[in-house]
Amino acid sequence: IVFDAKSVLPSIGARSGPDAMCLTCGGRVAVVAVGDSFFAVSGHSVADDRYLKGTVFDGSASHGHEEHHHSDAAAGASWYSRPDQPDEPSTSTRMPPTKVLSLDASGRVHPAVAVEIPVHASSKAAAPVGDDEVATSLLFLASGRECAAVEILHDPRFIASSSSIGIAYSEEDGSSSFQGPVTAGPPRNGVATLASPILAAAGLAGHGSTPSLVAILTSDGLVQTRSPSCLGVPLTTVEVGNRPNDFFTLRLLPNRKIVAASYSGEGRVLALRPESPQDVADRLMTLSIDAFGPANFPRTELAEAISASYGATSYAGHSEPTVAARALLRQYLEAILGFGDGFGDDVGSGWGSSHSDAGGATSQSSAALLTGTALLCKVCSILSRPNTSLATRAARACSTKMGIGVENASTASAKVCKIIADDLLSLALADPSTGMSFVEPASWLLRSCGLHAKAVEVVAGRMNDAETRNKAVGGASGKAGSAAYIKSPMAGWSQLRFESFLSSHLSDLWTSGDNVLADLVLTSETTLQLLEQNPRLGLSIFTSGHPQSEKQWDSTEALDDPLAHPTNPQRVIDLLKAAKPFVPLQA
Repeated sequence: IVFDAKSVLPSIGARSGPDAMCLTCGGRVAVVAVGDSFFAVSGHSVADDRYLKGTVFDGSASHGHEEHHHSDAAAGASWYSRPDQPDEPSTSTRMPPTKVLSLDASGRVHPAVAVEIPVHASSKAAAPVGDDEVATSLLFLASGRECAAVEILHDPRFIASSSSIGIAYSEEDGSSSFQGPVTAGPPRNGVATLASPILAAAGLAGHGSTPSLVAILTSDGLVQTRSPSCLGVPLTTVEVGNRPNDFFTLRLLPNRKIVAASYSGEGRVLALRPESPQDVADRLMTLSIDAFGPANFPRTELAEAISASYGATSYAGHSEPTVAARALLRQYLEAILGFGDGFGDDVGSGWGSSHSDAGGATSQSSAALLTGTALLCKVCSILSRPNTSLATRAARACSTKMGIGVENASTASAKVCKIIADDLLSLALADPSTGMSFVEPASWLLRSCGLHAKAVEVVAGRMNDAETRNKAVGGASGKAGSAAYIKSPMAGWSQLRFESFLSSHLSDLWTSGDNVLADLVLTSETTLQLLEQNPRLGLSIFTSGHPQSEKQWDSTEALDDPLAHPTNPQRVIDLLKAAKPFVPLQA
């Protein structure tokens, strides 16, 4: 792979330093620091004989397919095919570098750092890619006290024409944009600012239940590990030296060990231990106090649910909650619950991974999962621009992982979920225009901790409240067959969406095999209402779990037969007889 990048960088030139340049994307891309910015330069692969002959940069040399890997050459730094002469290179222009990141006030007193963060060992992104395949990498970039995690993508399939050096796209406003082989994403959760200048870093690949991390050496002699999805929160801290700017470099050793070296000739080998549940619980407690204040969240119930230490529970926090503290808590909960950017399918990165294959949470992780999800919903609701979509996604995922039932929810964690769900419902009541934006995550939280009756009551109550529904943005109340019986993409739900949501929930309860939950379905007024307003949908509550074909019926065991229950079939028949549909069957 050759980089023909002469005079393509800004005139100030690339910065020097052991970590100021990084080869990534399988060696195809070089990321270099220039001033306060980082640029990515694409390389191109050439045949061995062409490289040994010294004719790599010879513009008049032949460019036959037998001498060159055409796919990478087309996306390379200087070789571009001409439409009229596809086998001849055009050297009139070179591929401009892609700006990956610009920092505000990093300065050049301390070294620039660009290192690759290896993805999880079991990730699909960790597998090697061919010459013609797209490659992605996650980079840690730092200069001064500022740092960020940025994902870049290299696509060797971009083929340039003689008039351009990439692919041009027409924008809606009439302008055009250029897309080369290297694409850089925005910084993951923005740029983080540390307390001390950064001197070096090393990426740690995830393995098993341990996520990918980055170890950062700062000028005060501290080595901290941080998650790429939340660089603002240090996970572990080790002091390697007590003299400023003495230790200057970090390098990775096998078995996730790190060596740090100093100008005075000293060295330290660090073996990082996995985080304990107590570490996670205490950190969550202190971050919550900073984000909400000492008394604006269920502090006592949270401490009991996650078994936080006395020191973390009695933490005083800041005088007033800040926007930055709330954003930091949101980033941390997103990372540990597995709702980050998802680069490399980074499995095992938090509580979301400690669950059985059957879909239910283990007793060790259920309290942390419930409370963490509830806190994420709360912090999303009080942001300057509430992120209710993230709250809904997190609460729904938590309900799926917890499964149907109440056996996995401790008393304290159920209290935390109920208190925060009530807070969300209060926000919805105070502003009816929000529609179901706060009600839906509240209902999923109630389902997660086993409060199914209240969850059904909340959604059914909103469905039957025509005045409130009409105040929602895009909302409209209506019965089946009426003019308002339409699906709305706005915050307000249509009648059909309400009915589908409730019937799906009741169906899950009915097919759970729990007699208590089955009795809840049979005695709920919502079940009868669905049978009367939408008979086909209401009937699916009881039939969705039935075998759907002759083959499935033949393979059904006696105990799985839906008619084998001693009392439920007759109770269903009685319920169906009592129903009086509002709409004729033909409608």
